Amino acid sequence: MWLHLNMEVYADDESLKWAQDVIDCYAGMPVIYSTHSYLQQGQEGCKLGEAMFNGDGLNGGKAQWYKFVGNNDQIVMVLCSSGDAERKSEAYVSVNIYGRPVLQINVRYPIFSAIGKGGFSNIEVDEPSGKVDVADYFYNGEKYVIKDKLAVDFDWSARLCNFGERQCIGHVELANLEVDENQSQETEGRYGVRIGVGQGSENFRLHETIDRMSESNYGDYAIQIGDFAWDDSLGGVTIACSAENGRDNGRGGKNYHTVSASPTKMGSQLVSVHKTSGKAYMGGEEGDVDCGVAYFPFSGGWLGGHLQNLDNNLKMCSLTANEKYCDG
Repeated sequence: MWLHLNMEVYADDESLKWAQDVIDCYAGMPVIYSTHSYLQQGQEGCKLGEAMFNGDGLNGGKAQWYKFVGNNDQIVMVLCSSGDAERKSEAYVSVNIYGRPVLQINVRYPIFSAIGKGGFSNIEVDEPSGKVDVADYFYNGEKYVIKDKLAVDFDWSARLCNFGERQCIGHVELANLEVDENQSQETEGRYGVRIGVGQGSENFRLHETIDRMSESNYGDYAIQIGDFAWDDSLGGVTIACSAENGRDNGRGGKNYHTVSASPTKMGSQLVSVHKTSGKAYMGGEEGDVDCGVAYFPFSGGWLGGHLQNLDNNLKMCSLTANEKYCDG
């Protein structure tokens, strides 16, 4: 028995949170994830869509992989369509956080003719033989005929068992962050942020990032909860505050700061610091200050959510919240 999740194009965080809740209700069941424009076709074949967001807070293929697909070992196969209608179906395999392969197939995008006849792809999964066969059909004016075929080898017997379990964070995780004033070293890849000795809970960690978009830098501190960071934004809410008043960083006297926490575009978390510039609101340039941070997991029963827009003064476009949360 399989679970099939059929998602809209560029699913936002709210939709991915819903999909995660569904998978959590069917532990141990293999999952097929279907959507559109998840993979991109290029000269060297398919790859994850590079666009992290595609307007109004929607997630491209790469964001969906890091936030959702790559964190769920039950997701065995992804089906999507996009790209050049003249190209045949293609396969792409990625390795999830459990070290296991995920088969992703980009089927041919059908062309609809003036007489209303288009094309379709037929996918056959042969578990015993470890095969997946894809046949692209087009209408030739009289009937549907096979135009192209794709055969993929995939070890179903090994992949459809012993699913890795997602780490469940059931209680508040928190820490005090000690931060050095270190602006001059930002571009050199070194940054002085650490968890104070004895001032962090078991699953609160600094995030070892894989790209520049979510690593610690001047005024931004990358954190993670548990073994992996990419599912943090879908699993709970982070709240941060300043632990110092009137800090003198040697850059023009004492400064006062406001601290916030928000998800990155790939699902991890950043704690951000801004100087108040003598104002009672967050309106100054970035700065550095020690701060306290706490993560409240939805699995622990906490009610709340994160309402997100794409930039200052733009409309709110995505709500990621506990399933029991009511927005009124």
